[in-house]
Amino acid sequence: MSNITKLLMLLGIGLLLAIASIWFIGGKKKEYNLTTTINARPQQLFPYLVESELKKRWLTSIVNEELVASTADVEADREPVFEENREINSLININGETLEFKSQVIRYQQDQTLSIKSQNEDLVLTHFFRLKPKGNSTELVYRKIMKLNGLGRLLAVFEEDVNQAVLEQEVSRLAQIVESEVDNSAPLDDEFGSEESAESFAGEGS
Repeated sequence: MSNITKLLMLLGIGLLLAIASIWFIGGKKKEYNLTTTINARPQQLFPYLVESELKKRWLTSIVNEELVASTADVEADREPVFEENREINSLININGETLEFKSQVIRYQQDQTLSIKSQNEDLVLTHFFRLKPKGNSTELVYRKIMKLNGLGRLLAVFEEDVNQAVLEQEVSRLAQIVESEVDNSAPLDDEFGSEESAESFAGEGS
């Protein structure tokens, strides 16, 4: 066996090991987090997290969302409403390609906590939000968890900084839209409840 052949074999083995490592690392869950304060009360901010037309304005990867009617909805001849365990058919733009996702509301507490899980054969994506009142403003915790399957795992290692930057842009866009459209100067009511009640969710999503 010539030296060139041996070198090519070693390079081939090294390349396979590198690909296997990237494949393994890329299949792990990736978590992106941001905590910020938005000048709006929780009850003013929360609709921008759940109402599709409002949400699409800042979470621009969402192309369309449709609430799935349950058997009970059909039997009662009523429109489906956004609530815990509600299923959603979603179209989401990923890197310029519109993909179909099956989504479900995992956690829903009005003006406090929201978690939505979307998945298809290539990606599992979970959005988690926690809102805590701070006077007339809201401390928002936004956590995005991604798990790639298929060939996308090979690219995941190289996209971590990009995904964190996208999350930061999303929250910045949300804050700009909400703060330009709501008035939080009116006397504070008690719709949300005490600040202590929100404290009880401090460990949510961990």
